Amino acid sequence: MGSKKRLMDFIQSSFDDYKKEFVDFNINSFLDAFCGSGSVAFYFRHKYQIITNDKLAFSKVIMDAYLTNERNPNFYKIFVDDLNNININDFDIWLEQGKIDGWISQNYGGEYNDNSNINEQGVRKIWILSNAKKIEMILAKIEEYQLNRTEKSVILLSLFIAIDKISNTLGHQNGYLKEWSKDSLKPIHLNYPNIEQWVNPTHKSICSNIQDNKLPYADIMYIDPPYGTNNTNLSVSTRYASFYHLWDTLVTSKPFHRPEIFGKAGKPSKNKGFSEPLEINKKEIVIPELTKIIKNSKSKYVAMSYSNKGLLTINDIEKVFENSGCLMDSFRIFTSKHTNNNQKKTATKNGEYIDRKNNDVDLIEYLFIAQKSIFDIVNYSNISAVDPESTIHEQRQFIAYYKNDSNVSTMDNEKRNVKNFIDLKSGYLLQEFVGKASTKQSIINQAIEACKLNNATLLMAKLDIDYNFLLTLQKSDVLFVVLDMPDANQQTINLMVLLAQQQRKNISKRTKEALSDLKKNGIKLGGFKGKTHTFNQSDIEKAKLTKQENYRIYKNKILPIIKELKDNKSTYEQICLILEERQIKTFKNKDKWSVGAVRNILK
Repeated sequence: MGSKKRLMDFIQSSFDDYKKEFVDFNINSFLDAFCGSGSVAFYFRHKYQIITNDKLAFSKVIMDAYLTNERNPNFYKIFVDDLNNININDFDIWLEQGKIDGWISQNYGGEYNDNSNINEQGVRKIWILSNAKKIEMILAKIEEYQLNRTEKSVILLSLFIAIDKISNTLGHQNGYLKEWSKDSLKPIHLNYPNIEQWVNPTHKSICSNIQDNKLPYADIMYIDPPYGTNNTNLSVSTRYASFYHLWDTLVTSKPFHRPEIFGKAGKPSKNKGFSEPLEINKKEIVIPELTKIIKNSKSKYVAMSYSNKGLLTINDIEKVFENSGCLMDSFRIFTSKHTNNNQKKTATKNGEYIDRKNNDVDLIEYLFIAQKSIFDIVNYSNISAVDPESTIHEQRQFIAYYKNDSNVSTMDNEKRNVKNFIDLKSGYLLQEFVGKASTKQSIINQAIEACKLNNATLLMAKLDIDYNFLLTLQKSDVLFVVLDMPDANQQTINLMVLLAQQQRKNISKRTKEALSDLKKNGIKLGGFKGKTHTFNQSDIEKAKLTKQENYRIYKNKILPIIKELKDNKSTYEQICLILEERQIKTFKNKDKWSVGAVRNILK
């Protein structure tokens, strides 16, 4: 109901006004739970750590491109130029070679027909046939490039922008125009992506259904749900997946693995007759669903956009916030006049679907903000309460470290607690390490290095109070969580190291005093024993085995990273450059990687 791009300043000013009244309203992380094309998340990208979510895959592609790109934009020029140079005269050749299947051009490309976009079957198409063919060829060519997920998303974003300019629609993909528009007849052309280069980006995008309750913690969750309508002629307001079905189809389907489609718009059959609960124009369905979403959120604050011409009234929404566990003395409503989008203006002009009780009233945009009342108490099954604003931070990737325990039951219980914690945080367990007595120091170093390589949090079921372990943790500069000491932080470790150092000094002092007493009693300590050491073959073999073991440990750390790059079809030369960009050193502690060194890791 209007473009959110015009409302960004309104949302920001509402946050500012809310902050004036509630001084504790401090936002560092922002979860856009109904992200769509990402205009809200994009607007706040330099102000907060952004987490985006949408159930459609194309949204994640857009957000990955805008928020997680680590490449200089010039990196993509060679790919864009290559795609623009594709010759559609090669279409039939590509068909014969099996590079494409012709599905896109057949179902979504139409002939000119004296500017009529209605074929013999009475069906309209979204693209002129030449553009449909080139789109299909471009998508196939992108799959041939050796790009990682974000790099591929940037190229797809350039394609989406180009497609949008030549599509024969009013914006939504639930129907196409009867006649070809001027823009739809222009040949498709990709422009260089207008994106930023991020250094160690902290933004994150998720593709999930919000009703599944898998979203992570953020300081504030912003929701822009389907508004519904007070139009009495409609039982379903907007089928979001149907309105943008083609973007998702282009991202998720591959040649010879296409979805079944139906209707004149060529929508996937999985969307036929299906509506999400929030899309159904009935209060008795929408109110409980909206309440559940807010109640299950892991955020401290909730902000929600809505409109005076939506299904729910202000009183309805106030009840939703109250029943979902919000502090109602923190509940505030902000308002702003808004304008209709093109499709809504066209519907009004044509006299279609107009039966609103307040159709002649100006469109007003609402923003509701409130604090969750249950935020301060978080239970982790058998784990003590943890403050989500302290050591957990915003990271949601974890490396688990366990003290070695011969008691299998104890170890199982620790692993169960770790799993409960990660599930509650909607996080990901990347690796597990068990510190055995003989190799404990080496294992914790591996775990810490894994945290640094993956930008993850070190998660410990129990804290090892050994001095060397504490000292290593103190110097590691990684985020950590201790489940049996939930309040432990860097200051806690610093204090424990100081106490351990004092204990070591006391032990040293007692040892020296005991040795002094032995000397006084005439006992000779130390001295030359009549032996000198010479290196023999056994020593050399031991040194060789030690080096091999060190290389094995190093290889185990670096192999998953290189494998992932290789699986993304990166060349050996590209892998070398990426490792150097990430400042990952070789086994010999060199900054420069060679193809041979990468090959050796993969052997």
